[in-house]
Amino acid sequence: MARFAPDERINLRAIEIQPIEYHGPAYLLQDPLRLADGYVVVPQALGPLLALLNNNHTYTELYAIVSGQLGAVSGPALLQQILETLDQAFLLDNGGFRAARERSHSAYLAAPYRRPTMAGEAYPDDPAELRSLLDQLLDAAGDVELSPATSRCLLSPHIDYPRGGPVYAQVWKSAAAAVQAADLVIVLATDHYSPEPFTLTRQCYATPYGVLPTDREIVDLLAEPLGDRAFAAELYHRREHSVELVATWLHHMRGGAACALVPLLCGSFQRYTHTPTKPLADPTISSLVARLRSIATQRNVLFVISGDLAHVGLAFSGPALTPLSEQRLLDDDQQTLDQLRVGSAEGLLQTIRHIRDRNNVCGLPPAYMALSALNTTHGEVLGYARCPADQTNTSAVTIAGAVFS
Repeated sequence: MARFAPDERINLRAIEIQPIEYHGPAYLLQDPLRLADGYVVVPQALGPLLALLNNNHTYTELYAIVSGQLGAVSGPALLQQILETLDQAFLLDNGGFRAARERSHSAYLAAPYRRPTMAGEAYPDDPAELRSLLDQLLDAAGDVELSPATSRCLLSPHIDYPRGGPVYAQVWKSAAAAVQAADLVIVLATDHYSPEPFTLTRQCYATPYGVLPTDREIVDLLAEPLGDRAFAAELYHRREHSVELVATWLHHMRGGAACALVPLLCGSFQRYTHTPTKPLADPTISSLVARLRSIATQRNVLFVISGDLAHVGLAFSGPALTPLSEQRLLDDDQQTLDQLRVGSAEGLLQTIRHIRDRNNVCGLPPAYMALSALNTTHGEVLGYARCPADQTNTSAVTIAGAVFS
């Protein structure tokens, strides 16, 4: 049984909380780091209690609050039960969580590679079956405009293959020559979970085809501008899917042949979409962009932007889509694609800033970084799709593929 000191402040970590139906309205609580197996379900009626776990109340104060509201017997018993459950799942920001995180991080670093966590679920883990699936998607894409081997960057979705397969196939088929020619691939990928703006790893990524070796020398060069924060959230690489899903296509298009990889997770740009502040005014970002640009002049580098576009509707805590909002979404996406066509990082940011990122475009941070590093470029948009995000089709994710020369 977990014991809490009277003066201990109880703080719920930054976790994923999703409303669900489970014997009535409830909340599904999940750890983005997946330190423990499973998840926690809490009745929606206990939402106010969860809101109190914000580091502003000691255990004694929480005890008094629930005793007054729920009764001197049932209140404390319920509080103890909930806190024990959260503690066992490492959802509280305390010593138990930090010890579990350290154990997991050590295991991640000690492993020979970062295993493909979605293989066998989101796509086949058998190389032959995977090859057959992706080849079928490529065949179904038909004739696409082939980009030159000198292409410097591509934008790929990172949505699941069943929904995004046609767009994946269009962009990767077009960029095949550049993928084959590259001797270093820098994947700038959306970070869906970490609070850090940028997160590197020296660990190698594996796919069902084998291991893509991480270029640790380049990683260390990019880490210098980030200082101590470069690897602060490295463990998030273990669960994040945005690198894995494009790395699998990369490995496939190279016929299973390995190439040097640099996986860089790019976190939220909310401070830039809701204020007039320019990202490149931040010395860390400008230095990181300069390093990326310098590396690209010394190696045959292919940048891969792993990013989707809009995330709208009930599934993303927004209003249900209607014919009117669907049209507005399409118009917004067309403006975004226009900025991709001219390869404008600042134009892309301004377009999303103008609407205060109401569509939750997750690909903005990696796209901004890549396009800034390229400085001048031209993009060919090769695919666009609206993907349903719930069973009632009131939510959607939009995706696109592009190759930049």
